[in-house]
Amino acid sequence: MQAQVALAEMYRRGNGVEQDPLSAYMWYLVSEKMNSEQREEISAAKRQVGATLNPEQIVEAQNQATARLKKVKRPASVAVGMGAAIGATS
Repeated sequence: MQAQVALAEMYRRGNGVEQDPLSAYMWYLVSEKMNSEQREEISAAKRQVGATLNPEQIVEAQNQATARLKKVKRPASVAVGMGAAIGATS
């Protein structure tokens, strides 16, 4: 799960990749759902990046995060609540 946070930070800062706030936001969404130990830190960083995005970009990042999370094999009980949780932009 640390790798997901690292990817978000790389895209946020443009370290080794082209700076891309939308991708950073998407990776923060994914890592926020997968990493309960750092959830508050991740949420704060996600909010900062989200403030630089327009509503359409946030929706696109949410859609990309949902697609990425669907690729991860998770118990059905966890996957059921995921859609509503990702829709939150806070």
